[in-house]
Amino acid sequence: MTPIFPVTTDWNRADADAFWGPSIHWNTHLRQYVILLNRAKDGHFTEEGIYVTFNRGLSNPSCWSPPQKIPVPEDKLAWYPQVVGLDKSRRETDKLAGRVARFFIRGQSRWEIVFLKRGERD
Repeated sequence: MTPIFPVTTDWNRADADAFWGPSIHWNTHLRQYVILLNRAKDGHFTEEGIYVTFNRGLSNPSCWSPPQKIPVPEDKLAWYPQVVGLDKSRRETDKLAGRVARFFIRGQSRWEIVFLKRGERD
């Protein structure tokens, strides 16, 4: 197996740089898969940020977009970002979400996240 986003700087170094803790869902609004993941800045998993990446299909792992940082206040950074869909009629869950979903960090949700298509405004 080959990681989709390989470790940039080894976990055993003080300046480790690696993505970890992915959470994936199908986004019905974007019509593509979305992964939220953490980025560690050292071997102790200290958060550098939370990132998002997109792919239209799972058959080609090389098609994931370059991870983009999600603006999250530094004092709110924590591990295991994920979304949970809100539309009960579509049976949205942590694996299926639409345009708006609950945004969880460390198992707690204090925000909603809005997924926009290119050129779309909130």
